[in-house]
Amino acid sequence: MSSPTRRIVRHNVAELWAKPSRSSERVTQLLLGARVSVLGTRDGFVWVQGPDTYRGWIEERWLARDGGIFPRRVIAPFAEVRTGPGSEHPLVVRLPGGASLKTVGRPA
Repeated sequence: MSSPTRRIVRHNVAELWAKPSRSSERVTQLLLGARVSVLGTRDGFVWVQGPDTYRGWIEERWLARDGGIFPRRVIAPFAEVRTGPGSEHPLVVRLPGGASLKTVGRPA
């Protein structure tokens, strides 16, 4: 038996609904970066179990793939990549929330 697919919430606050409809009862809310287990899909919604064990339907657009350790995914609204540690180093690029990247090492 395989384990359920994992996804990450990529919206600041995402609603978890009792049925696959925004007009149904709200079960709870999930915060940006929360990891969920996918249990099923229907009509643009995904049936998930959150880290608090609550189950419900979330809009598919608010979920990103969970790449495990590699690749990494930006879960903040944006992330600044610089030539070195600290804001005094020149900015290379500003990545939007949901962007994926691969970590290639850690500073000594």
